[in-house]
Amino acid sequence: MRKVLITNQYFSDYSGSEIVSLELTKWFLENDYEVHLFAIRITDPLLSVLKELKVKITTDESELDEDYDLVWLHHFLMPSFLLKANTAKVVFHHMSGTYPLELPLIPNLEKDLADLVLSNSEETRDQIKEVYDLESEVFGNPAPTEFLSSLKSTSTKVEKVTVISNHIPSELRETIELLKKSNVEVAVLGIDENNFALVTPKIIQKSDLIISIGKTIQYAILSNTPVYCYDHFGGPGFLDAGNYEKAKYFNFSGRGFNKKTSEHILEEIIGTPYIEVKNDFTEIATKAKSDFNLDTKMRKLIKDLNSMQPKRKKIADTDVLTYTSVSKTVKECFLVLNHYKGLANHYKTLLDESKADKPKKKSLISTLKGYLKR
Repeated sequence: MRKVLITNQYFSDYSGSEIVSLELTKWFLENDYEVHLFAIRITDPLLSVLKELKVKITTDESELDEDYDLVWLHHFLMPSFLLKANTAKVVFHHMSGTYPLELPLIPNLEKDLADLVLSNSEETRDQIKEVYDLESEVFGNPAPTEFLSSLKSTSTKVEKVTVISNHIPSELRETIELLKKSNVEVAVLGIDENNFALVTPKIIQKSDLIISIGKTIQYAILSNTPVYCYDHFGGPGFLDAGNYEKAKYFNFSGRGFNKKTSEHILEEIIGTPYIEVKNDFTEIATKAKSDFNLDTKMRKLIKDLNSMQPKRKKIADTDVLTYTSVSKTVKECFLVLNHYKGLANHYKTLLDESKADKPKKKSLISTLKGYLKR
């Protein structure tokens, strides 16, 4: 059985790189790979999901094997055995060109080790090329085949809206309330919401409209469910032939477009004929489904990797020393940030529980300020 290692700085929440890692894990399992996962932090809710998949999960590098067929790296979290002679194919996968953990921390080392460098979008590809002189292939942000559907909503107007976001801006929160007042049923999923869960095909397909950015857009494309692309960066609104290519360039993040007011968003959602919205989106989705089908993308990628000649990886001593130092620093910084995030969440819970107890609340705030000064 072939064996793959996937690394990510953390496996904790239903967000970003963790969802990408989870979907890759499922794909490899479905295609008869033994899957090992390595991270600095592994906690619920994602830990419970991974345990059900019966994969090897660890935060201890000494527990890893050294005979992998493929090592798939996120966040430059690289086991030290890769610095020695080995036969594993190595993929570096970058999901942002600006977020520090996603960057090529040591470009020369990555060039020496990588059999393949991937970017999640043309924007990321261009950024790491310009700043780090590192070539990469656009992998996109493909969605699992389970989202694939040719069904089309039978609604004649927008009646059910699902907002999926871990960072809802104020204007979108206002829009949600305005939609409800307009008798539109609105469900909200996100890390700061009471409804925090993995996005499933059922959630997407039962909606007349999805309001979101990023990965959710690909879910909607495969599901043929119209999208209003908007979040904390702004966005184009309804995806159509006129804005699709630009939105795709920016990974459907909303970057490259202006922010909107809640009144403007409401007017577009309520005022645009829904049949027009459906037809415009179906035209896009029909052409784009093959670009964002994870199974299609992975089969091509594995075929390409298998056709490559084994790479003679010669790592300079200076790069080994640099990586060892950088790796240690990144890990320590991450653990410190994780510690303070845990403290913040703990005190937020206590503050919520003590709203009616002003002396207790004042004491908690004073204690928290003391921690933050350390």
